[in-house]
Amino acid sequence: MCADCGAEEAVDAAVLRSVRELIMLFPEIKITTSLLHEWCGGMVSRKTIRRIL
Repeated sequence: MCADCGAEEAVDAAVLRSVRELIMLFPEIKITTSLLHEWCGGMVSRKTIRRIL
């Protein structure tokens, strides 16, 4: 849920959006569970990220 506007987004969609952001910003970096966990600020568990990927 966005703190600014209150919009809600499914966890799956948020993780996949984060993957697209990372690929666009850092195309040479390997996308890992730990990297995504850090990028999402720890809001999504590593187990959930692994399930989605």
